Amino acid sequence: MPIGVHFGWNFAQGGIFSASVSGKDAPRGLLDGETSGPLLLSGGEFGPEASAYSVLAGVVVTVVFLWLAKRRGTIVPRRRRPAATLAG
Repeated sequence: MPIGVHFGWNFAQGGIFSASVSGKDAPRGLLDGETSGPLLLSGGEFGPEASAYSVLAGVVVTVVFLWLAKRRGTIVPRRRRPAATLAG
């Protein structure tokens, strides 16, 4: 799932909107998009994935997936290492 979402994001960003993908110039896409504005909102030269909007969207999606996993009972508890016994 994460690989597919990442691929879709990069494809839309570069292949459709002609925006920078991970700081690299994208080939000409279907639309000729140009990002402008404050660095925090536009992502600057790195591209839209470095913007506050992308980080916020990632946090929201993560929270939703964690909520769904908890609701379905599919979160696996972390394994604890057994306490080391002192031989002495």
